[in-house]
Amino acid sequence: MSRARSAFPLAVVAVVLALATNRVAPQGQNVRVVGQIGGACYAVEVVGNYAYIGEGPNLRILDVTNPASPVPRGRVLLPGIVGDVYVTGGLAYVAERGGKGLEIIDVGNASAPTLRGSYNTPASATGVYVTGGLAYIVCGWRNGTACVGSLQIIDVSNPSAPMLRGSYDTPGFAHAVYVTGGMAYVARGPSDGGPWGGGLQIIDVSNPTSPTLRGSYIMPGSPNAVYVTGGLAYIADSGDGLLIIDVSNPSAATLRGSYSAPLYYGEELFVTGGLAYVACGWYNGAAYVGILEIIDVSNPTAPTPRGFYNTPGAAWGVHVAGSVAYIADDWCGLQIINVSNPAAATLRGSYDTAGSAERVYVTGGLAYVAGGGLCIIDVSNPSAPTVRGLCDTPGYARGVYVTGGLAYVADGTSGLQIIGVSNPTSPTLHGSYDTPGMAGDDYVTGGLAYVADNLSGLQIIDVSSPTLPTLRGSYDTPGYACGVHVTGGLAYVADYESGLQVIDVSNPTSPTLRGSYDTPGGACGVCVTGSLAYVADCSSLQIIDVSNPSSPQLRGSYYTPGVVNCVYATGGLAYVAAGESGLWILQFGGGATPAARWRLYH
Repeated sequence: MSRARSAFPLAVVAVVLALATNRVAPQGQNVRVVGQIGGACYAVEVVGNYAYIGEGPNLRILDVTNPASPVPRGRVLLPGIVGDVYVTGGLAYVAERGGKGLEIIDVGNASAPTLRGSYNTPASATGVYVTGGLAYIVCGWRNGTACVGSLQIIDVSNPSAPMLRGSYDTPGFAHAVYVTGGMAYVARGPSDGGPWGGGLQIIDVSNPTSPTLRGSYIMPGSPNAVYVTGGLAYIADSGDGLLIIDVSNPSAATLRGSYSAPLYYGEELFVTGGLAYVACGWYNGAAYVGILEIIDVSNPTAPTPRGFYNTPGAAWGVHVAGSVAYIADDWCGLQIINVSNPAAATLRGSYDTAGSAERVYVTGGLAYVAGGGLCIIDVSNPSAPTVRGLCDTPGYARGVYVTGGLAYVADGTSGLQIIGVSNPTSPTLHGSYDTPGMAGDDYVTGGLAYVADNLSGLQIIDVSSPTLPTLRGSYDTPGYACGVHVTGGLAYVADYESGLQVIDVSNPTSPTLRGSYDTPGGACGVCVTGSLAYVADCSSLQIIDVSNPSSPQLRGSYYTPGVVNCVYATGGLAYVAAGESGLWILQFGGGATPAARWRLYH
């Protein structure tokens, strides 16, 4: 899958977890974060000369006195992914996906922010608004076959000990909240979990201990964000773009106007000076697309386009300060746009947060990370990982294997890309092979590249001539081939819903099935060391004994934050790529297997 973007997003978060003893530890003990860098950007808030952004599991503070050259000041590593942030009174209130839900951070010293307090919400938090000593948090979860949400009203007058004051359950996932005039305006999705049929809930919170519904407005799409001013609620909707709702009478909310083409998938918005700035991000079937749409809403009944700016990533958040729009642009970090002339918006500056990590290969003190393109990270000092080089690819890089000065990249719809990395600071393309499916991972040995090719199963490519690779054989697995590791004449394939498939490839032109193990989640990646297969299985690491390939047996599991994409095990370390949570480096003490079922806590 090709993507239109101006620069490849750096794709790594590196964390070392050290177990302090040689014995198996109980859950949550002896786990320590040593080093970390980067993550995808989903949220942005600007106050004064500082931008507060999400950087994967970090709250990052940037000095934007000069928007053309943002300067990183400080950051705080959190247990979950930063989904929204609200800053007031020297404190940053973070709604996090996973983790505890609400995190309260003292940002009085921008260079050294510190955690002040936290509150466990019923589910992952998606939005936060703070006023009058209260934090209004929205979250959502699936309850059986239905999706439900909740507005949590938290007393934060003592940031070190936040307490619940009241709550109100909404139908569907609660995505965002805006509070003004004693009313909380909650954008919520459909209750059946489908893409359409959400709405706006208007909740009276004048008595925080007993919030009550005052009104609602049902819409055909699924609202993601809400901004209220002048008796109007502006809704960013994933199906209908921008909706303007008259809420001057909360009990009888009515549609005033709307604007859909071409933004459609509105994710976030900011309204000021008669203009609505809508951040939109979506996948159009061939590429990820991000756009900032600037809409004239001075006449709410007839909103009209004033301008736009195409971002290199997928725009998730927006904050406007003066004539500058700050865009949370997913894997492309923070984009800073000059909007003084809406009809000709231009890039002022950017800050690369280092986005999602899909796969990783580690050798010679370097981590080669696939996550859109190829990023080469120096991890010789795990406490201070640094970027050495990067290379854009024609598709979306999902897998990588390095040997003999070459990086073999599984590049989605562009198949196998062979890149020279003898000089890590200047990687160059050598050759390629377009596989029939979507290349998700690869393993190279004996002049052959074994490619996990999604619906096309296992593809075996002769790469003895890197500039002219050719097909040698293939095996159609029952599921979606996502990951592969080859050793001892066997290919271990992570086959998503079909778990681990063990394939005999001693004759590459005629591979055959030897055994299989049905993992509990979706098997996305695999690494084999000794007699153990480490399988990245959606939200967990599954450790499977394959000493008898015809009858694999479970040895243990380890649950990690984020969606686990792959694992690489070497030298007593397991390098786990967990999507938006980036790259985690796990170390297990004293020969204990990862069967201890530890959970990660920071």
